[in-house]
Amino acid sequence: MPANIPRNQPTRKKEQLLNCSEYLRLAIFHNKPQNQIEKRAEKYRIAHTSLLKAKIHIFQEDREYPNTIVIQKIEKHQHEISKWKQFTIQEIITEFKRENE
Repeated sequence: MPANIPRNQPTRKKEQLLNCSEYLRLAIFHNKPQNQIEKRAEKYRIAHTSLLKAKIHIFQEDREYPNTIVIQKIEKHQHEISKWKQFTIQEIITEFKRENE
């Protein structure tokens, strides 16, 4: 028996993204030094890509019967990962500020 119960949803990754989002929001709200905001934005990017990778992993496990919808979802998430990796830290910060106003 496995030590941990297998999950079919990336709940832990969602919680990590939510925590990173909150830390970044608080850093911006309290006018922390720029280097702290940049570090938190980098952690936010990492958490976001980890969530997308976890979703891809779940889709790949469910792909016993390959269909076009699952393949399209996997490709969409892979495109999102590459997009998030190409964002600069300043782009992430400005986008985050714009979304949370």
